[in-house]
Amino acid sequence: MTSDGSNLVLTNENLEAVIRQFTGRLSIYSRANRRQILRALHWSRQLHEGQKRDSGEPYIIHPLKVAEILIDLKMEPATILGALLHDVLEDTDIRHEEFAEYFGEEVYTLVDGVTKIDDIDIGKGHRKAASLRKMIWAMVDDLRIIFIKLADKCHNM
Repeated sequence: MTSDGSNLVLTNENLEAVIRQFTGRLSIYSRANRRQILRALHWSRQLHEGQKRDSGEPYIIHPLKVAEILIDLKMEPATILGALLHDVLEDTDIRHEEFAEYFGEEVYTLVDGVTKIDDIDIGKGHRKAASLRKMIWAMVDDLRIIFIKLADKCHNM
């Protein structure tokens, strides 16, 4: 089953159609921002090459869908870049310097923040929503990190 709930097997041709559809949604951004977003998509696709989701579809579908959720919310370009790259630090051996060279410290900070939220150990003592909320807010300096993480969780549902 694909990420949209259909039983369509996602082939490379289908993936290209999904990417074309995604690209069409970028019209709300400036040409320079669209170029940067497509560069992030290309880089994320390269870095996740060969990775599959539990559904069997190419992993790149996940960051694409996370980014689409945030595009629908009219989030600014750095947040879209963060969405496309949100698993890069966790799933690859990319170093801080290399990431920041390509996409800057702002986007690196967003992605690093999402990764740190993933590292939170939610033990029995932190199961209450208020405790978890306080812990996350203490760790997060930028609300966009929360938006990326929530879009990530929504797509994984």
